Amino acid sequence: MSRPRAILFDLDGTLLDTIELLLGSMRHAFAEHSGRRPTTDAWIAGIGTPLRTQLREFLDTDEEVETIVARYRSYQQEHHDRLMRCYDDVTATLEALHARGHPLGVVTSKMNDLMNRGLQRVGIAHLMTAAVGCDSCARHKP
Repeated sequence: MSRPRAILFDLDGTLLDTIELLLGSMRHAFAEHSGRRPTTDAWIAGIGTPLRTQLREFLDTDEEVETIVARYRSYQQEHHDRLMRCYDDVTATLEALHARGHPLGVVTSKMNDLMNRGLQRVGIAHLMTAAVGCDSCARHKP
């Protein structure tokens, strides 16, 4: 008998509906920025890309990137729990896969602390065999 296959999931926009959180974080981060700003569509298209990489398209200097990252993360930390939820049927689907013996994991561009916080908050952390956030490794997805 063969071993069940491991199944890896992205987090934002796949298991968790965090779109309003991500858009709110972006809007807050750029609120006082006088240069180019991402549109809603451009930001949504970049979800899953590491934050600094995504910001580089709109900012010219490392100093600007660090300022915007700090503002983005501040908003995200403050509003995380209120502006995220599991998509419908995610928990039931993960539980069924887990019951069939599939090792489950998350690979995300989100920082480990927010990844773990989100998984705990929606009650699916116990189903994950592995969880890899952007600060878990030197070479990030994809």
